[in-house]
Amino acid sequence: MAVNKNSKAAAERRKKILRVKIVIFAVILLAYGVSVIFFRNQIDRALNLARYGTADIANIKGGNKEGFAAGKLKVHYVDVGQGDAAVIELPDDKTMVIDGGPAKAKEQFLTYMADTLPEIDGFDYVILTHSDEDHCGGLDEIIKKFPVREGGRIYRPNQLSTYKGFTDPALSLTGIEGFWGNYGQNAGQASLNYKQFIELAYKQQAEIKNVAVYVTDARNPDIDISGDMNGDGDADDYEDYKLTFYGPEQAAWKGNNNNYSPIFSLDYQGRRFMFTGDAEKECEKLFADAVQSGGIDFGKKADVINLGHHGSETSTSKEYLNTVLQGKDNPTVLAVISCGANNSYGHPHQSTIDRLIDYGITEEHILRTDKAGTIVIAVSGGDLIYGTVVVSQSDEIKLLSWTVIGGAIVLVIFVLLFLVKKVNIKI
Repeated sequence: MAVNKNSKAAAERRKKILRVKIVIFAVILLAYGVSVIFFRNQIDRALNLARYGTADIANIKGGNKEGFAAGKLKVHYVDVGQGDAAVIELPDDKTMVIDGGPAKAKEQFLTYMADTLPEIDGFDYVILTHSDEDHCGGLDEIIKKFPVREGGRIYRPNQLSTYKGFTDPALSLTGIEGFWGNYGQNAGQASLNYKQFIELAYKQQAEIKNVAVYVTDARNPDIDISGDMNGDGDADDYEDYKLTFYGPEQAAWKGNNNNYSPIFSLDYQGRRFMFTGDAEKECEKLFADAVQSGGIDFGKKADVINLGHHGSETSTSKEYLNTVLQGKDNPTVLAVISCGANNSYGHPHQSTIDRLIDYGITEEHILRTDKAGTIVIAVSGGDLIYGTVVVSQSDEIKLLSWTVIGGAIVLVIFVLLFLVKKVNIKI
């Protein structure tokens, strides 16, 4: 009887151990499945493993694929949902990022870079237009992954970071003179996202040779960028490019982060791109007034406008359009709107779309990331050739990928738990 009781107890113990092993393996298998379905790209990128996407330009307008590829300047308006981010490939092989979208879209941005621009390992120019999360939320992670290159520049808003006792490095470096404006009437910006970007910007300035951090002040011509492609000392030739800051004209905007956004242009081969971040009509009016009075020499009209504040009715005013389009005959002008599908703000507002049409911009030339995804515009021989980016997923099994490596780990755990008798569990 004692023998039977012992054998029954041993059998029961083995069943309990088996059940525990099954539960352990089920949890591991579930974790592996979740990691593959939801976090595969992130894990592959973190471990420097295989890429899954192959990006290609599609729906080309204004030319053909060969002409697009030949373009030496390309502007990528990256789809980051309800936010703003752009990457620019410049003719001298330098690169620029303007804003980084919201924090929740940073993986989307990084995946786009890996699939579309895998040769880029850093940026020469980083511009944060203003401190709102949908523009700066992902930017610190982006420049961690793509640090500023030696001799590069980082542009930050003229707004103090005041996060929970954090000392804005501009204060310790230059005092309040590092800014411009009356900060006695302005509480600055206390958000964590803005603080993280500001902190990292000055860290890279300290650690990377000849990196400069600029407080964006359009009154300072030294912040403009010129690319003298033929080395003749004149940055106004056809093959040269130039980025020029025109605003904001006012130093401080109490209670309005959007108007810290700079208004700036990028010129190449006779074509002009305009960027405004989230600048609203008040900031736009000061810019327009300065152009009208001769305080700003604006020159030629724009060929591409990136609408302010995601197409909100508070931006892209008549004063602004009058200034940058110089009339209502604009059938070839491209208007780009960066916004999220079915966003809660209703961007872009219909009144803004109607205003664009009133200024002669055709509906087919109103390009929206919520409808088209990422939009890329190339300047090629003076032509604007544009399209959307399509990423095709590869079905090829890649040995160096988390799907394979993780699966192998799960298989080894299965063998150890169920097939190797020496592995035991005490209960």
